[in-house]
Amino acid sequence: MANINRDYLIIVDVKKSIISLGNGVIMFNILDKNTSNIFVNLVINTSNNSLISKYANIENAEDYTVSMNIVKPNNECLIVEAKLHDKASAVFEIELPANATDVVGTYRCELLTKCNINDREEVTTSNEVNYEVQGSVLSDLDEEILDNPNAPLVFDMLERLEDIEEHE
Repeated sequence: MANINRDYLIIVDVKKSIISLGNGVIMFNILDKNTSNIFVNLVINTSNNSLISKYANIENAEDYTVSMNIVKPNNECLIVEAKLHDKASAVFEIELPANATDVVGTYRCELLTKCNINDREEVTTSNEVNYEVQGSVLSDLDEEILDNPNAPLVFDMLERLEDIEEHE
């Protein structure tokens, strides 16, 4: 059975730490749950010509680790570790936890790529990449509407959301 995840791809040239987005702007919704994934493909630019972008997947992907530093719109910081998803293609997966999509706005991120070379850890930090968390139609509701006893459906939905947050 197929999933309904929002999957995005980031391509990282590990030599230059330059990020390119594989499928455009990264966008999630405040009500998304367990569906926010970012895939990271580690590559090395093998061309010396600045007009040509020829990438090769890195070898020995299992020797690398990838983590994402995230600064939320409210300036809270998170670090999320990626899991190796496809060794042959050097693709890592970052499953964003609920607290990485719980504030509406723009999230500023960078990727740290680590590898041990000759018993020495090397770390490169990427350029900045952003993702957006959009609000829900419920985000714009007025307090007067929420206090109105004639709005049981809204109350029911908000109570369910609060229950979900409590159990996470």
